[in-house]
Amino acid sequence: MRNGTDTLCPICNSSEESSFHLIREYGWVGWVWDGVGLEVKKGDGFERVREWVEEEWREWSVRECLTFMTGCWAIWGARNKWVFEGKTVNPEVVVRRIRGLLREMLEEQGVEEESSGGNGSSGGAREGGWVKPVGGEFKINVDAGVVGGVGTGVGAVCRDGEGYLVWALTEQETIEREPAEAEALAILAGVREAQRRGMRRIVVEGDCITVIQDLQKRRQGRSNIFMIYEEIFDVCTHFESCVFSFTRRNFNSVAHSLAHIDPWLSGCRRWDENVPQHISDCIARDRLSMK
Repeated sequence: MRNGTDTLCPICNSSEESSFHLIREYGWVGWVWDGVGLEVKKGDGFERVREWVEEEWREWSVRECLTFMTGCWAIWGARNKWVFEGKTVNPEVVVRRIRGLLREMLEEQGVEEESSGGNGSSGGAREGGWVKPVGGEFKINVDAGVVGGVGTGVGAVCRDGEGYLVWALTEQETIEREPAEAEALAILAGVREAQRRGMRRIVVEGDCITVIQDLQKRRQGRSNIFMIYEEIFDVCTHFESCVFSFTRRNFNSVAHSLAHIDPWLSGCRRWDENVPQHISDCIARDRLSMK
């Protein structure tokens, strides 16, 4: 993979550098794949990377294929920074880069996946408008916003089966979070408020597909965002039913607006009624397009 006679891996200096070694065996690569929630098998029995990848792709979903391609690109970039610039590899930075790029790709291509089952799973995005909850459930839409030089805001709004407001909240902090981490914190704020109010059956809906699918599949890892996931899972044990669902960003306008209210005001604000007028207007628009 490099010019010259030295074929040892420039990072571990113990194994021959090859495509297989790059994808599967670098000391931190397993941590990266774990961090983005992709199970990468050993590939034993394959002589060429292409044959192994083709076999994996037969089992992977579209999202998993995109994750793999983005991951390989990011891993190769981190390797080159080490070799040519002498920059130490930080696996958590690599994971964050993959997640950010993946989110953009999924949104641009409109990729959706269907999931089914009990607690923690739900269908993919729905077209046409805000979708009301059924069966006595309450729906909690969540979103986050990161404002450079100011901090991070999260918003959550709970509505009933007729689309009417039950409660809403916004929380602001002066820390600038990574986007995916902020989205996870928005979900955590939403489920905590639902637990505080004694709710039993909820649907939690957000527009960050990577975070929603991580929660649907109960993915585990060692980066900061997985610690937030564990807190979410712990709170959800107090509900009879807690379903995570993905929605398009344009169907998540209420939570988006809440996340961006007065970003310079730190702390938590809650409403049961008399929400700011622009929030009330967003709720009314959702009811008009409700399915």
